[in-house]
Amino acid sequence: MPTGATPERPSGDLPGDRLRAVHDLCERGEPLDDIMAIVRADGLSPDERRQFDAEVLSGPLGTRFDTAVKRGPARRRELLSHLIPYLATVDPAVKRELPVARRLAYHLVETRDQAELIEGDTLVKVVTAAAEPSKRVRKGWRWYADLPFRDELPEELYRLRRADLVPVTQIDDISWRDGKLVISGHAYLAGLSVRRRRFNRATVVLRGPRYLPPVRLRTRRVFRPEATYGAREPGCNYDWSGFTAELRPSALRWRAGLRALVRGSKRLLRRRPTVKDTTTWRAEIVIWSRRARAVGLLRGPAIGRTERPAGLEVRRRWWIRPVWTSDRALQVVLQPTRAELRDVHYDSERVELKVFLPDRSVNKGHARLGGHRMAADFTPSRAAPRSSSGSPRPRCSRRRTGAGSGSSPRATPRPPSCSAARRRAARSWPTARSRCRPTAATAWWSPRTASAPRSPR
Repeated sequence: MPTGATPERPSGDLPGDRLRAVHDLCERGEPLDDIMAIVRADGLSPDERRQFDAEVLSGPLGTRFDTAVKRGPARRRELLSHLIPYLATVDPAVKRELPVARRLAYHLVETRDQAELIEGDTLVKVVTAAAEPSKRVRKGWRWYADLPFRDELPEELYRLRRADLVPVTQIDDISWRDGKLVISGHAYLAGLSVRRRRFNRATVVLRGPRYLPPVRLRTRRVFRPEATYGAREPGCNYDWSGFTAELRPSALRWRAGLRALVRGSKRLLRRRPTVKDTTTWRAEIVIWSRRARAVGLLRGPAIGRTERPAGLEVRRRWWIRPVWTSDRALQVVLQPTRAELRDVHYDSERVELKVFLPDRSVNKGHARLGGHRMAADFTPSRAAPRSSSGSPRPRCSRRRTGAGSGSSPRATPRPPSCSAARRRAARSWPTARSRCRPTAATAWWSPRTASAPRSPR
């Protein structure tokens, strides 16, 4: 019988593994007995239990709650028989920080008579109202949701909290202008109209490693009426929800230099060589709209060129690039060039890639394509950055390696020589200088030999 329980912790994150198991069981429509057995299982610390309860109640278990409420008294009776004992063990602070619709529904489950909830339409009204965009009401310095039973329940249950104030964002364009990165799009809080620029601010913030100060971009609001049309929310106006943010590369360079100094010092104290590393900043947007403040990730690229933004080379082989994560969130990275694709050659059965590996000296290694390990040829290059690196199958080059060669350097590569004088000069070169020469690698890939490449002829 499938229970979704994981006997081991492959990812090292027990709350995450349990949450995924609960989500899978809810998606497949498994019995509530199996789901609640995982939800109420022991083994979590108090902090992990609070985090797990918050994600389960607002996520898969909340979706299962909505489905059961709409399917009649029998399903509601089964759901409440499992949910009421579980809610009694949840921390009150967790229930207070849930989204307003979930908070209201669980409060009714705990306080109202069970027979009334099963046979009546109390829960149906709440679930139906929560499925549609609700009106926001401001009282003093706080915002509240306009949901059923406001005259019967405490007003604090309807207050909008952090889980309800999530910015709705879309990035329409990312480009470089006069050496600055310009990000334009729109961002607003659902249900809070933005009819004018006054009392309406937005700031884009880049957050990197925790010890680096955040980068606050110069952001201004712009007129963007298409946001109102795209939202399709009756009674809401988001004409002034557009924004434009500018980033100077110098703000990232000195922060990356500080990080390189800290990391390099730690590696030297451990007697390890320093390495060029990538520094990543995640993009967030902070919105102040009529006394409501919200923070959220900047996500949602428009279809087209925005999904493939260009980078800027700030110095030799160092680039600033806007990138998108798997969940369509924006990040900005400052990274070195570890490999340059120089040439691609294709014939009827093979694909040859030539790649240049700057500031690296290796004479043996391998390439990977789709998880398949292939042998490759690495050639030391004395010329300027003319190089190659490749994908799987080796071809004729200065130096060759077998199919089982490793990826770490085995010996100092000899410089190419064409005369006896150049050979004598090469022997007299210091070892450190020879290690700094770039490397060229050439590899072939053949569909017929993807799993077991043959030796090059």
